[in-house]
Amino acid sequence: MKGKAYLGIIDADSILYRIAVACETETLEVAKDTLRGFLWENVHKVTKCKKYAFVLSGGESGRREVAVTRPYKGQRTKDKPKHLKPLRGYLMDAYRAFVVGEYEADDVVIAMYEKYRGYAILMGIDKDAKQMAGAHYNYVKKEFFTISDRESQAFFFKQMLMGDAVDNIPGVSRVGEKGAEKLFTDNPNIPPAELVWDLYKEKGLDWEYYKEQYYLLRMQRDIIYPFEEHFIDFNDEMKEGFDFE
Repeated sequence: MKGKAYLGIIDADSILYRIAVACETETLEVAKDTLRGFLWENVHKVTKCKKYAFVLSGGESGRREVAVTRPYKGQRTKDKPKHLKPLRGYLMDAYRAFVVGEYEADDVVIAMYEKYRGYAILMGIDKDAKQMAGAHYNYVKKEFFTISDRESQAFFFKQMLMGDAVDNIPGVSRVGEKGAEKLFTDNPNIPPAELVWDLYKEKGLDWEYYKEQYYLLRMQRDIIYPFEEHFIDFNDEMKEGFDFE
């Protein structure tokens, strides 16, 4: 996939957070320099896409209202790094980074990839992107990989069993990754959705709970937005006088 994708679709939330944490004791200008260097070295220099789109979160995509069993992301009480907000503003001004309403970046990048499938590559480190079959790039490890349709479905329904501790989504109690994988491996001819629903019932969990977990975990794909307005080239001017070679 390297060098072949026209569009790099970037979940930029994680990049900003990593740079802000790494530069917590530095000045904002150092943080900006570090961000520019990371984008050149870890993104463009490796992937060589013609265009890029930097996506940021605008909200929780309605998940806070859906979550009735536990508050969505309710355990996140840590203070945010001091440079996170100004770096976000800088990325929007200099790189056309954008938000779409109250959607999370996870949802938007998957919706974009659905639209530009065959011409794009998904770039990020968030595990939720594995719900989308296709071409992926991890910009921290500098690794390309492909997710098949079967793998993407299995990943999502494993989440339905395991939940997501980071986002405070419970799933099914006492079902871990090995148990979820064994369920699918032992029943290859039964659709994952059916297997998961049967296990929910076996555990005494009702349909409303199943739907809650589904809508909390499922990335949205039907977002309509003029994404092309935010596409950007990585040309010589983007280096802003810095030598990243």
